[in-house]
This record gives sequence, structure tokens and C-alpha cells, in this order.
Amino acid sequence: MNLLQFMKRLHLFFAFLLLVCPHAIAQKESYTFDDLYRLALESALESKNEEALLYLSKAKTLNPTSSDVYAMSGSISFGLIKELWDKQLVSRDSIVQMIPECLSDLNNSILYWNNESSCSLSLLLYNRADFYAFIGHYQNSYNDIQEAYRSLQKDEYDVAIDVLLARAEYYEALEEEKKYQADMNEALEYCNKGIKSDPKKPDYYSKRMNIYYRLGNYKLLIESIIDGLVKFPIEQYEEIDGYEKALRLDMAYCKKLIDKKLKKDPNNPAWLYIQALISFYNRDYVLALQQYDAMINKVGPAYRLYHAKFLCYHDTRCYDKGMAVLEKMEQLYDSIDVDDTFYKMQLHVMKGEHEKVVEIADYLLNTFGYNAGVLLNRAYSYQAMNQDAKAMVDLNTVIANEPTNVRAYLRRSRLHRKYGATEMAKLDDEMVLKYDTICDGSSVRHYSLYFLGQEDEAIKWVDDIVEGSPKSISCHYDRACLMSLMGKTDEALKSLRLAMELGFGDFVHLMHDEDLNNLRQLPEFIELVSKYQQVHDDFCSELVAP
Repeated sequence: MNLLQFMKRLHLFFAFLLLVCPHAIAQKESYTFDDLYRLALESALESKNEEALLYLSKAKTLNPTSSDVYAMSGSISFGLIKELWDKQLVSRDSIVQMIPECLSDLNNSILYWNNESSCSLSLLLYNRADFYAFIGHYQNSYNDIQEAYRSLQKDEYDVAIDVLLARAEYYEALEEEKKYQADMNEALEYCNKGIKSDPKKPDYYSKRMNIYYRLGNYKLLIESIIDGLVKFPIEQYEEIDGYEKALRLDMAYCKKLIDKKLKKDPNNPAWLYIQALISFYNRDYVLALQQYDAMINKVGPAYRLYHAKFLCYHDTRCYDKGMAVLEKMEQLYDSIDVDDTFYKMQLHVMKGEHEKVVEIADYLLNTFGYNAGVLLNRAYSYQAMNQDAKAMVDLNTVIANEPTNVRAYLRRSRLHRKYGATEMAKLDDEMVLKYDTICDGSSVRHYSLYFLGQEDEAIKWVDDIVEGSPKSISCHYDRACLMSLMGKTDEALKSLRLAMELGFGDFVHLMHDEDLNNLRQLPEFIELVSKYQQVHDDFCSELVAP
């Protein structure tokens, strides 16, 4: 559970106090316990966590037996520890030093709990169980989960669901199938009770979908997705859209169900939205775009719908139109979310606009902290701009944070080789071989095999990848790059043609990809690229305007 979820479960009384008296609090020179607690709550809700902890520390001195103060302090500290760990901003030893105080707060929140406390005992026990699991004390975590279950009140639907799902994970790990099934089904009952008591709360629908998915009840999952979407306006789809892709688990059933519903209510925005999703998943992008535009005309310029339009252009590699949609979104909403910002950076990579890539990467890193994908994109652009020293810094940062990141090792290997540091390049390629052992479309092992002089093994590896994913554009393109590096131009052209027949569209990248230097001047290459670039351009022109 994150801090925001925890704060939402605090007693409504405190939210009311924040609305009616924040100015009076700010004007006081000395604070009472209640003042400090309310200020801490206000700071936490504004993500001013250090400030909140300071207020809570002072509150503890005035009332050292307040369960609420310890609960909030422990939850904030736990959130900070997880954030530091996820972003790897400090060493593990530094985080370990923070653990005792956080655990002490969580312990005291339970020790001093009483019927006047804002949080239920079961919630406090669940919070501590979550913390124990995070630090690897699984038996203690399980014991708290059991105690939290025994402490549940009859109307604690949301806590009950979390507790049962957590306990089910333990039973799943222990391969106790009957207990696992029992807990999942009981959690499902609580979801249905929660929906009945509060049908406008998306969390219940989301958790019910999760349960159906984990139990393999795909038809019920699809029905639940449809049921959930129809209860919320289009702006709220992001609350439960993490399960949209599950519609593909049984597309025939999904289409049959939606067609039936649209006959009864042809203007229902939820049914129309799912109809467009089905078109998108079936790769009928022209129809999907038309359906999304029709929805925008009906319900207005919802962010979710423009994002869906962008994905149509992104998946068809119509990058100019995709960029136009993102720019339209920025005009409508002042800014785009972090995922779409990342997409925008990648579009600039594909379009060869490297200064813009660096600009967006700088923003993402300064705003959200370490991200390997962002650093790798920036390193690529630095290299394209002949700023190899900066690229090396980014690659070193990724490897320092993720010692198994094979793409960073491969990029660094190439840089070392460019400057004649062959021994260092060899070490990086050997790290790729050590960690890249799964033969699928994400593998880069064949390049390192080639650089290490193991050409036969490299060819077999990339051929096995293509055999496993014969419809993958990127796999055929990857093979073309490897064959070109080896000087096997006929094989490279053959693979490149297959990639283009499947819909390859990264033509700007292709014309600057150093791996294809051995093909660039060949008449066959120029003819091939000209032909399929025209095919791609014609396809993109047929898609509706953004």
C-alpha cells in the first residue's frame, strides 16, 4: 500500500479540519498536538514528506502514545525508504539505517492503538506486514497478515481484500492450492460487497479484475472490465485501464458481448470505447482512429482518447502524426503525463532529433530521478551528436545501478572499440554473454558473440530468435544489422526486405544506423528503401488526420 492509499483511509474528520481551519493554524506561533497532527497530514497530502515528519516528531513529544502519529510517521518513512530503494539514490547500508526507526513507528502504532484511533487495527497490522515483506522478514509478515485477518471488522472491505490477497500470495508460494483458492474467492466476495456498498469506487473494480485474472476467469474478467468502464466517465478510465489489455484474452467473446450491448445502447461511450479498443487490438488502425474521433465528438477532448489515438500512430510507426497528436495534447492540457513524455522522447530518437531527445531526457531525469531507459536514449543521442564522453557517463551510470543491463554493456563495448580500448570492450561483451541467456526478441547476445569473434554462434543465435518470432519486424531488422556487420550483404538485404514487408517504418533511423554501413551504397538497398518508404508513407497518409 502506498502513502496516498494510507492517507485516504484516515478518518474524514481530519480532512474536514484541513478545509475549515488551515489559515488559523498557520497564524499560530505555538502549536498544540492537534495543530501539529493536522499540519503533518496537510504536508503529507501535498507530498512534503520531510516537513510532515518534522511536524510528527514534534507531535510525539506532546503525545507519545498517539497511534495515529506513529502510523502516519511509519507510513511516510516506509514510502521514502521504498522510493530511495527503487530509484537507488542511496546505498543499501544507508537504507538499512533507516529501517529501525520506521519499524519502531509501525510497532508503536499497533502498541498504542485503541478504539479512538483513526486507522483500524487490521490496517495497521497490514501496513507492518507489508514492511516486513519488503525487508525480507516473511514469517513476521505472514504472522501480521494472519492477525490482521482476525482483526477485520465486518465493513472493512478494502482492507479485507488487501489482507486476503497478501495471504493468498504466501499460499501460492507454498503451493497450497486449496488455501490460495479459498482466499482469492473470499477476496472476491469482499470486492462484490464493496461494489454494492460504494458502486462509484474504482478500486473495488480494479481488484476484482485482478482476482479474475489470477484465477484465469477471463470471461468474468472481460465482463468486469466492461461493467467497470460503464460506471465511470471517460476521464476516469485511467483508474482501471491497467486491465484493458486483458480484453485480448478472449477477443471473440469480447466482440460478441460489445456488439450485443451496442445494439441496445448504440451511443454508450463505454461500449464505443471498447469497440475502438477491439479495432486497435485487431490492428485495424484506420477504423480505430475513426472510432476514437467519433467518441471525441461525443464526449469531448478526453486525455484518454487522445492517448489512444497516439498509440495508433505509434504502433504503425507514423511518427509525424503521432508527434502531432502529442503536441495537440500539450495544447489542450498544458502538459502530457510521464509515459507520453517518454514516448515523445522516443519519437525524437526515431526522427533523429537528438537535441530534443537530450532536452526531454534532462527533464525526466531531473523530475523523476534515475531511469535506465531515459539514460540509454540520451546516451544514444549523445553519440549521434559526437559527445561520446557524455554518452559514456550515462552508460556507466546505468551499469552502476543495474549491473545486469546488457544493452548498456553492449553500447559501452562499442564505444570502447571505437577508441581502440579492445580489452575493455571484450570485458563488456563477456558481461553480455554472462547475463543475456534467453533467446528471444529482447536479446542482444548475437552482437557480442560477433564482436568476440564467434560468428557461427552469433548467426545461430539470431536465427533462433527469428524462428521464434517470424512476424517480428525488429527481429528481422536485427538480423539484417548483424549480417551487414559481417559483410553478408545478400543475407542482410533478405532480412531487411522481410522487415519491410511486415511494416518497418523507422526509415530515418535506418539511414543513420552504422550497422548497415555495408549496405548503404548498394543499388539494391537504395531501391528497397525507396520502394517501401513510399509504401509506408502512403499507408500513413491514409490514416485520418490527428
